[in-house]
Amino acid sequence: MRIVLYDWMFQSMDKGNFGNEKDAIPKVYYELVLKDSEGQSKSYQLSIRDLIVSTYIDIFINEDDANHSTVSAIFNKTNRWLKLKTTLPLKCMRDTDWERKNNIDNFDTLLQHIVEQIDQRIKLDCAE
Repeated sequence: MRIVLYDWMFQSMDKGNFGNEKDAIPKVYYELVLKDSEGQSKSYQLSIRDLIVSTYIDIFINEDDANHSTVSAIFNKTNRWLKLKTTLPLKCMRDTDWERKNNIDNFDTLLQHIVEQIDQRIKLDCAE
């Protein structure tokens, strides 16, 4: 599957629990829908934690008990860079060199770079 269209759909928000409401770090849940040129689509659950200096995004590629795999993105807000990593097996990878993307100036660009890197590096059909 090579991605041609994508959509990020809000699902819910969890405020977390650190003893009091003031210290809670919210976790936002989305569904990422990827579509290929033949009209087929796949959806993945993801969570976003937005901290003071960094934003963490975890995309759950495979959630069965035997093979829990994720793609994790770290966005450094201060220096405006994005880096991705994965726990997928090598046989499911097109390329294992996840390049750092610099000068991310808005949230749409951040999401676009995440999808582009997933498309370039992961064989999504293998990751099922």
